Amino acid sequence: MPRIGSPVTSVGTGATAADVQIFTASGADTWTKPSNAQSVEIILVGGGGGGGSGRKGAAAGVRSGGSAGGGAGLSRTIVPASTLGSTETVTVGAAGGGGAAQTTDDNNGNAGTAGGNTSFGTILVAPGGKA
Repeated sequence: MPRIGSPVTSVGTGATAADVQIFTASGADTWTKPSNAQSVEIILVGGGGGGGSGRKGAAAGVRSGGSAGGGAGLSRTIVPASTLGSTETVTVGAAGGGGAAQTTDDNNGNAGTAGGNTSFGTILVAPGGKA
């Protein structure tokens, strides 16, 4: 199977080029099974978690940067095309939001939010990152 974004440069006699469908916008979309599909490789990445904001301190007070958000999960499988419907719902998880900036001196930062799960029907899920 070609990697996402790589062109298929040649195929053997009687073979057909891979049908690569890429979904990047968060939210639901529809995958359509190619009529000649024998197997389907599914690669999913969840939405990354949002980082926290930093502590705001008064001049000469304690200050610190915020934390990073958690990395999202990656899931991959290959299934026989016959086990899938003619269409499947693909849901792309949104990235988590960063924590709101702290506006008052001597207060810790705010937590970010978790990233959303990405799924391919009921076949496979890649979890979103933690905040």
